[in-house]
Amino acid sequence: METQIAFPAMVKEYRTANNLTMEQLADKIGKTKSTISKWEKGTRSPKIQEIEEIANFFNVEPAIMMFGAITTDTPAQAPSELVTAITETVTRLHPERQEIVLDVATEQLEEQLREQANLIEEDNDPVELYEVITTTKLAAGYGYSFDDYDQNKEYVENEPPRHDIASLVSGDSMLPDYEDGDIVYLRDAGFSHYNGQVCAIVVDDQTFIKKVYTEDGGLRLVSINPDYPDKWVDFPPSEDTHIKVFLVVGSDTPVSH
Repeated sequence: METQIAFPAMVKEYRTANNLTMEQLADKIGKTKSTISKWEKGTRSPKIQEIEEIANFFNVEPAIMMFGAITTDTPAQAPSELVTAITETVTRLHPERQEIVLDVATEQLEEQLREQANLIEEDNDPVELYEVITTTKLAAGYGYSFDDYDQNKEYVENEPPRHDIASLVSGDSMLPDYEDGDIVYLRDAGFSHYNGQVCAIVVDDQTFIKKVYTEDGGLRLVSINPDYPDKWVDFPPSEDTHIKVFLVVGSDTPVSH
């Protein structure tokens, strides 16, 4: 059976199990947040030494980092005729000869892993970058002003979806789905009722990215991170209050330049 590459899932599994954000993991192993994001999305393959570095950091074997661990849920398979023949032959050898067989088998396995890692390393060719103009920062926390004239250029590897505005997340209230520094793509969807959609909400001179729920008399703004309390916005607003809601239609991690 063909060995499946599990590196993207394993990076995310071990990162989240150790309560690390992408940025924290990047700092600890000397990479950028963009690299961690691309590893987890499977859009960038690691080099051999990078597999060894992150495996050492999480104190696991490089092979597990690459191909995943065999769990107790994995159904047992009957050994092939070849494996059975090898096992029967090895059991008839003296211990010192069994050690020789083990050494040879270990060398063959290491060579196989290097070859498989080299295959995915060939995918590391330069990729096309897309320019995105971002406007101000959206607060994943306590709010930032929204300024049409405060714009920056960012670059991403994935083609952006159709959107009206792009902005940057600031804060950690929407972890783990949206990290500090992520780009979010926004559309003026014109919804009148919300049931948990992730939106950017402009309230006078502040903006937030939250899950939005329409309730009697207003909008309840909910963070994904449970450490943050819900916010409440009266809706429809009073005459002197301006509210604008943009639907989040996608997100990405900008490439470090």
